[in-house]
Amino acid sequence: MGRYKKGGQCPTDLAGSMIEDSMAQGQSVAVVIHDPKDFRIKPNEPFVILFYRSLLSVIVDKKLTTTDLKVILTVLDFVSQGNVVSLTHQDVANKAKLVRQQVTNSLSKLVNAGVLVKSESGSLFLNPHLIAKENLKEIKGTEAYNVGGQKAKQLAF
Repeated sequence: MGRYKKGGQCPTDLAGSMIEDSMAQGQSVAVVIHDPKDFRIKPNEPFVILFYRSLLSVIVDKKLTTTDLKVILTVLDFVSQGNVVSLTHQDVANKAKLVRQQVTNSLSKLVNAGVLVKSESGSLFLNPHLIAKENLKEIKGTEAYNVGGQKAKQLAF
């Protein structure tokens, strides 16, 4: 929905007419109301560096679903320094409001897709060649970076 001009149609009126039109066409309608203050940048919040073209190619090529993306974003909350993933499937399920089996299936799919990588020792990492939490300079040279680089070469993303 675009911006509106003073004296023009109010966004809530515009939304109302869009809802009425959709319902008249027999379409189901969902309305989400949020407080715009919730979306302000908070300087002390953690952040990630996302290589969106590489990740987008993985999403498209490996047919990742919204559940898979929800799992990725939830895993980011559990990623520690060096992109190490330390969590249980149930932790992710609880936080993402998913069933544990959905998370298990999604995590396997994300490993196969190269979004998550496993080292020879069995450690699980978020692939820093796609997504790095906070400081990319500190990740270079870590086990996650090396294992992720090998996976990136295999999958050519």
